[in-house]
Amino acid sequence: MINVYNRSNSMNNSQGAERAFRKWFLFLLIIAVIGVVVYWIMVSRGKEFEVKVIEKKGNVEYRENDKDGWKEIPSVPFGILPSYEIRTFESSEATLSIEDGSEVRLGEFGRLVLIANQGKIDFVQTDGSSHHQVAKNNDRKEYKVSFGDGDVYAQGTAFELKIKENETDIFALSDNLRLVYKDKSVASLKTGEKLIITPVGKVTNALEESDLKDEWTLNNLKEDQIKKLPIDQSILNKAGIEETQNISSESVSNANSNENNNGNDNGQDNSNLNTNSSNNNSITSQINVKEPASNNNQNNSNSNSNSSGLIQDQNQPTETAETSTASNPSQPSPVKTGTTSRNKCENSGGHWNTSNSVCTCSSSRVFSGGKCVTSSSATSANSNNGGKDLVNTLVLRGNLSGKKAGLSWVSNGGKAPYGYKVMNVSDGGSSKSSKKSATWSNLQSGKTYKFQVCVLNASGGCASYSNVKSVRVP
Repeated sequence: MINVYNRSNSMNNSQGAERAFRKWFLFLLIIAVIGVVVYWIMVSRGKEFEVKVIEKKGNVEYRENDKDGWKEIPSVPFGILPSYEIRTFESSEATLSIEDGSEVRLGEFGRLVLIANQGKIDFVQTDGSSHHQVAKNNDRKEYKVSFGDGDVYAQGTAFELKIKENETDIFALSDNLRLVYKDKSVASLKTGEKLIITPVGKVTNALEESDLKDEWTLNNLKEDQIKKLPIDQSILNKAGIEETQNISSESVSNANSNENNNGNDNGQDNSNLNTNSSNNNSITSQINVKEPASNNNQNNSNSNSNSSGLIQDQNQPTETAETSTASNPSQPSPVKTGTTSRNKCENSGGHWNTSNSVCTCSSSRVFSGGKCVTSSSATSANSNNGGKDLVNTLVLRGNLSGKKAGLSWVSNGGKAPYGYKVMNVSDGGSSKSSKKSATWSNLQSGKTYKFQVCVLNASGGCASYSNVKSVRVP
């Protein structure tokens, strides 16, 4: 007798196994399709290029995005990821190396954001000067630098982008550039040309000798030549740079050593040679610039460290420069630094120094009214202050006596009917003064203090600020 029940049960089990197999097959097929799509997307995006800071001079900071706080770059090399922003302060520079063979140098008061580094290199520059050596690389789709008025596209070329007050300059130093403006119009810039963009329009001219002998540009051209990076020879000739000679670093070091030993016979101050690194010595020795010789008898005593505790300049010229400023009111130096809130500083385009809580304005702005403004805005705010022509330049001086800081300041001849405010930038304290002098007492041994003075306006706020003075109490 046939067992119908067992036969039916066997058929059901077979059908169940077949359905399970189909489900698993469909699941694996979907996973495979997803994998292929992801792989295609990754391949289409292109190779990811490593970007890192390989050299830094002075104070260089970074932040991971616009919501994070600024941090000092601890050491080099330092890796940079998309959304990272780099900024430099006065007398500070940074060099970025890109895995595609390109190199970027960021000058003082510069700000640069890395937007993308996969399949392309995409930067945004908001302040300062940058020098770009863009390598030819077939793995990279494009190299782009965006600024306020548009985008610069480069491939296998060298260029500089300089953002100034009410003006942006672009120099084509090797090969051609493509530009796309905000209105979507397209233009090209040929080797040896410069583009000047102002609020009234755009002008393209040939690069002049004075453009290339600007200190920032000239130093970059020298370094490019030493590193054998592409620069058009006509550019080097116009800058007065001769061909390099193959001099070994050992012979350069010996030559500089001999110069250090014999330089004082000629009345030269060799302190700069003593502090330069071997790389800088190599660059100096290999380049011959056809320029008038600089004055070698300059007094560089201000570069020596002040171990006695005398107050020193933080962000301003030496005593000689200060005296010149005070005695020549017709050419006052712009005030670049001041104390304010971090948000107010950064929102007005300033650089917030986390180490001393001082706001430093970029090369295109001055510090006035607690924020960074254009020089014309600062002049307007000053002249319309109740009809009073207030002081707009203050130079702070001082000395240390025991545990007291004696502060005094000179101005450009303007008025201060509402007095002055003396601020201890380090600790946050302040006091008012109707005179151009003040004394800060009860300083603690082993501590460094920073002071600043501002001229008060009718509302009791600061109209303009002095330089920052630093004092170390023994």
